[in-house]
Amino acid sequence: MAHAPLVPAELGGAMAELDALIADHLAAKSAKTLSAYASDLRMFARFVGEADMMSAVGRFLKTPPGDAKRIALGWRKAMIQSGYAPATINRRLAALRNVVKMQDLGWTLDIEGIRLKTLRDTRGPGVAVIRDLLAVANADESILGYRDAAILQWLFYPALRRVEIVRLEVGDFTPGAKAMAMIWAKGAAQGDKAALAIDRRAARAADRWIEHMGRPRSGPLFIGTRGRKGRSRLDVATINRIVTLRAKQAGYARGRLPEPDPRPITPHGFRHTAITALIEAGGSFVEAQELARHRSPQTTQRYFDNIGAAVRDAQRQLPDLE
Repeated sequence: MAHAPLVPAELGGAMAELDALIADHLAAKSAKTLSAYASDLRMFARFVGEADMMSAVGRFLKTPPGDAKRIALGWRKAMIQSGYAPATINRRLAALRNVVKMQDLGWTLDIEGIRLKTLRDTRGPGVAVIRDLLAVANADESILGYRDAAILQWLFYPALRRVEIVRLEVGDFTPGAKAMAMIWAKGAAQGDKAALAIDRRAARAADRWIEHMGRPRSGPLFIGTRGRKGRSRLDVATINRIVTLRAKQAGYARGRLPEPDPRPITPHGFRHTAITALIEAGGSFVEAQELARHRSPQTTQRYFDNIGAAVRDAQRQLPDLE
């Protein structure tokens, strides 16, 4: 869907002035923010039928406030119809509002964003699905089977994030009855590791994998075994591929849960399932937060809120007594 050019008048030197203003504004932004901002405005240019971002922004700022709001609402509607995520729509509208704000035009672009769901999905694929994936990895008697079985269990039992797994070194892991691992946690500075107790099941799986590696004394704990990844540290994208591959082998088409809820089976979903399973088994708030290693208690609280919401939804399906 595209509109004709917003106003027919020539902008002349105003375009160069606008270019400078936007450049000054963006200079203070991070590279990531700058990239997202520019991408959002290019999408807006495409919507209004302009050849480039600056032309679209310049003509939009010359448009009367009422017409500008109408155009922004049309863009929002088009994005909703195209199936964009609410967070993406809101970010793009915020980019447009920011352009109007920094020009100090005497009016603001009062366009409401899309209301986000207050409860983020924290269910994960569920314990039964994870068991299916692990069974497939355990049935694979190649060295890849031992590696993948260990990774799947470290995603679940200590609820490690992908980045925490790929950062592990052989020397970080201490096997045995009281197995421990030094975890380089998400957001931590290099070398800033914390000790974490490892469940015996995950510890045994890692020890079997290390044995099949020839018990190296140093290097990454989880490595590739062939091709370009051979003997090198895995990255988070490879962890994704391992989970998707094992899901497909376990019979989950395209690596997704079956209908009516065909969510993708992801590494982070193992973590969600572990935390949820602990709470449903009677685990306390403190235990859940220790397993999750959340910095904010509010993040852990989401799991309890979601479980409560699920229970209420289940109760609504019960028959009336009166």
